[in-house]
Amino acid sequence: MSPQSQSSLEQELTQEVVLQYLEDAREGAMEAKQYSTAIRAAELMGKHLGMFGKKEEQPGPMEIRWAGEDL
Repeated sequence: MSPQSQSSLEQELTQEVVLQYLEDAREGAMEAKQYSTAIRAAELMGKHLGMFGKKEEQPGPMEIRWAGEDL
């Protein structure tokens, strides 16, 4: 892609345009009952909005106990 056409694309491809594209794709996927595609579009919008925190790495194995479970 030439620098001129890349610059033109960058001007047209704003956050608003991308978010609208994702919303349109999500709606279309829902109508077509392609739920995994709809969820992925929603996930990308949520990531953009910072709705999901970073995963924190655990230092080692974790022990999980259910309430009422004997020790």
